[in-house]
Amino acid sequence: MASIKQGQDSLNSLKVEYKELERLARQIDQALATIPFTDRQEAKRLIEEY
Repeated sequence: MASIKQGQDSLNSLKVEYKELERLARQIDQALATIPFTDRQEAKRLIEEY
């Protein structure tokens, strides 16, 4: 039964991490929206490169 509990804990941890990544992605999108279009393309390239 311990392995089921470990699996549930791992799944819950992944869900938390996924939600945090979604939140960060929204923040990045919001920040990019404030940058003029030509600079936005460069910013996206730099983010993808990173």
